[in-house]
Formats: sequence, structure tokens, C-alpha cells
Amino acid sequence: MDEKECLKVADSDPNNISILDMEGNEIIFLKYLDNTKFGGMYCKVTFLDQKLTFTSKSYMFTKTLLLKKLVLDKTLENCKLNSTKVEKIVLKYDENVESK
Repeated sequence: MDEKECLKVADSDPNNISILDMEGNEIIFLKYLDNTKFGGMYCKVTFLDQKLTFTSKSYMFTKTLLLKKLVLDKTLENCKLNSTKVEKIVLKYDENVESK
């Protein structure tokens, strides 16, 4: 990783986090939810351009760890999301929390 800055986090509350590209376009939305119907705390990650979402109860999906995972899996390359790899991330990590 070359450590160059290529994403921004919008000013938001801790439960609703918007991640933007350097042009200011919102590309990822991370929402933390607490709902007893679905077993308590979980997060919902939405890749806005790809219209793909996953939910997870894993501690792994803090904004920092999510971004690190996207870089390490090469889903985020050259400051752009690779749509095919976004699909793989969703398939790998979706726990379908809201369907239970």
C-alpha cells in the first residue's frame, strides 16, 4: 500500500457512516443497528454504486477494519471499488442478519 489518501469519511453520527471518494461521491454507507428482532447489534454495509448490501454481527466491520479488508482483498484499488470484487466481499461476509 502506498498510503495515499483516496477516501474521506463524511461528518456523521457514529451509527451512520458515509465513505466518500475524493470527488465527494458517497460510495459506501456503514450503519450500526441494534434490533432485538435480529438478535442485537449488527452492522449493515451498503456499496452504493453497486447497489449491494451485506449485514454482519462481526466486530470486524468497523469503518477502519472494513477499509483495511477492502484494500487487502484488492477490492479497493487505485482509489476505485472493483465491482466484481465488491460482489465477492458481499458473498463472503453477508450473514443475512435481517432475514432471520
